Amino acid sequence: MLVAAGLMTGCGKDSEETPTKPEDPGDPIPPVTTTYEIGDYYENGFVKGIVIYIDSEGKSGTVVSLDETEAVWSYKYEEPMASFPQTGRYNTDCVYNMEGWRENYPGFLWCSEKDVMGVKNWYVPDQRELGLLYEAYSGVRGGGSLSDDKIRKNKQQFNDTLKEKGGVPLSDAVYWTSAECSARMAYAFDMASGAMIEIPQELDKGMKLSLIHISEPTRQAEIS
Repeated sequence: MLVAAGLMTGCGKDSEETPTKPEDPGDPIPPVTTTYEIGDYYENGFVKGIVIYIDSEGKSGTVVSLDETEAVWSYKYEEPMASFPQTGRYNTDCVYNMEGWRENYPGFLWCSEKDVMGVKNWYVPDQRELGLLYEAYSGVRGGGSLSDDKIRKNKQQFNDTLKEKGGVPLSDAVYWTSAECSARMAYAFDMASGAMIEIPQELDKGMKLSLIHISEPTRQAEIS
């Protein structure tokens, strides 16, 4: 369970513990606390989405956006990553540092347009982060297994929450990650099975695939 105060205060499940009334009017008022679980709707400022991950301490989390798009990874065959891919945030920033990226990286441009007032809230997820999305979407976590019927019900429940909040349901489609294999290929993730795509012909950066973006709202956002 994610327990949030201050920056993370917003929609969610109210804490069962009711703050005690200060005995003295001069006493500080306890901060309002909101708790979140995987699959909950999260909203704070310009960040709105569904919680897909909560860290072991319950202090940090990741949300997936309410919308998605279809786009090619890039119109040019080049390698934006300066070193081995680390995180979706790192990979996305590498693309943003490329000359002419707005004209050549349509999916990343779409992601950047979700940011407001120069605050980098959103980025394209890497393989690990799309794996976290699949776990939240399907309910299959930690290498476990569920029946096909249970997975279908979990996916339907996740999509019902998205639709209830005006979002676009996830599909059992192939999604681009923000990581690349080479100048010509980028990694892609199958949301139907929770596995990476391994056929080189299906990883060409010029192909149009689904693309989504995520945010880590408890972390300090970078100011551009």
